[in-house]
Amino acid sequence: MNETLYKILVNGRACHGGDFAYSLPTEKNGIWTPGDWHNIEGKTKLCSNGFHLTDKPGKWMKWGAEMYEVEAKGVGQWDRDDAKCVASSVRLTKKAEMPEYWQRAVKFVNEELPAVKWFQPSAAPSGAWKLFLGSDVAAARDAARAAAGDAAWAAAWDAAGDAAWAAAWDAAWDAAGAAAGAAAGDAAGAAARAAAGAAARAAAWACNFQSIVHDLDIDQKHRDHVASRWSAWTSGYGVSCDVDGVLYCYARGEWLSVEAVSDKLKASSAAVKNYCAAGLIPHAKLVKESRGDVWQIPSVGLIGFEKPKRGGAAHKK
Repeated sequence: MNETLYKILVNGRACHGGDFAYSLPTEKNGIWTPGDWHNIEGKTKLCSNGFHLTDKPGKWMKWGAEMYEVEAKGVGQWDRDDAKCVASSVRLTKKAEMPEYWQRAVKFVNEELPAVKWFQPSAAPSGAWKLFLGSDVAAARDAARAAAGDAAWAAAWDAAGDAAWAAAWDAAWDAAGAAAGAAAGDAAGAAARAAAGAAARAAAWACNFQSIVHDLDIDQKHRDHVASRWSAWTSGYGVSCDVDGVLYCYARGEWLSVEAVSDKLKASSAAVKNYCAAGLIPHAKLVKESRGDVWQIPSVGLIGFEKPKRGGAAHKK
């Protein structure tokens, strides 16, 4: 076989069970000059003695790593399940371009994640969600977790099943968890940690579905599941779980009275009640009180709301 062999390094050093510093190739005007040859004494043996290489770099990817093409001599044992072999002499010939799926993962973590405004709703909540506000957030966390999330994860892992998935997952998890944790920092410690963990999981899912398994054969329902959760997070809402496909979302905010909304919108109470009854303010709900049925209106439901023109219908910006 004449397969291309690769070495995955972090900062020029081995990153899987050792820290050997390799002589790196150099490039000038598009021409690569190989690094120096490295040699070992004695008989090569996998995981014991020799230079370990792979023909499937995705199996050995690490965040922050670089990938090099390798010229090797004395290639001995192969472990095809782990896509690795051992050689007695090697030199790195050129830096290889990272796979497109890996480039997408890096872009997601480095560009898309920092742009997310965690827990700052930028749009009214979807009417298809189950919405919790303020002190009601605990109810969202206590709701039963749906199996669809785990099914999506399992399907993607079965399709990818390599170190690239794990590395990108961890990177997105760490980046989102830190940012979301800081954004939720004014909440009680346990609540903030739970929110950060949920955000990190959603980000890791989104990262890997948009990159590592983007081109693999995965049921569309799993892709839709991950996309819908990520859409909620990037709109400034938290997602606690889903039950039978319905997202249980939460946000900072409060339930407002008809009178309070009337003041905000500069509209009559009767008009506000009509907006609610017509479903024009998402998640407005009638609750029974001693004085009768009363509308409770989510503050986030007013984001982008515009009063209808006389004779017209209300709409969102």
